[in-house]
Amino acid sequence: MAVFLFGFPPGLAYPQGTRGGAITFALYQEPELLNTYIGTQTALITESGLNYLGFGVQLPTPTWGNMLRNAQDQIIVAPWTAIFPGVFIFFAVIAINYVGDGLRDALDPRHVR
Repeated sequence: MAVFLFGFPPGLAYPQGTRGGAITFALYQEPELLNTYIGTQTALITESGLNYLGFGVQLPTPTWGNMLRNAQDQIIVAPWTAIFPGVFIFFAVIAINYVGDGLRDALDPRHVR
């Protein structure tokens, strides 16, 4: 699905304004790199959720979702076995989000600083 800016498809020049009687054009490119970060966050949460439910990668492969599922039996005796994988999932998604936001701020020509 293409995003059209002023009726022009992504990757093409669109009129930006006039300077000294000449029309200036700006190049608009859809930031595909930033969409990668959104996909990475979604994949991480989906993989962890499916593994927690038992539909993902099977044991003995260690994943954060498998660790959370296995920690249910030990939550009273050893709560850190559930806390650490959950916290790591949270911080990984937040870190990927901050990196994507930082790249958007640095690379997006339409972003107002």
